[in-house]
Amino acid sequence: MIAMPAIDMAKFRARAVNVHIHAYDVYCGRAGNGYGDGYFGNYSAIPGDAGDIRVRIARVKDFLVCFRHRMGLIHSERWKGVKILGQPIEFGEIEYRRRVNTLHGALGCHCVPALCHVEVYVAWINDGPAGLARLEARIARLEVQV
Repeated sequence: MIAMPAIDMAKFRARAVNVHIHAYDVYCGRAGNGYGDGYFGNYSAIPGDAGDIRVRIARVKDFLVCFRHRMGLIHSERWKGVKILGQPIEFGEIEYRRRVNTLHGALGCHCVPALCHVEVYVAWINDGPAGLARLEARIARLEVQV
């Protein structure tokens, strides 16, 4: 019998990391920061100070709607006609779904450890719809606290 090397399953699961502190496998911040193309960035246009937890909550909730729309989970008029990196947001984007479903390992953004849109990717990758539901419950608890 041939001995097979152990597979580190942790690298196939996703986790959010800060790009300034930790090594990352995929950059998930916005374009223009010199880290990557920004494909997985949060392009929510909700105004306000990123340090304000209420603004962070609103931006992550807005991103969650966009994520679900692009993944084909729900249809949203909110993102109709909006363009990201020059491309229109579409319902059930095949390429977006393919790329999201290949994400794994350390997903880097500048916001982490603060509430960040990367948590949407992590929730989906690690636990699918149940992970998104748990993230929404966590966000609802945060809203009550502020």
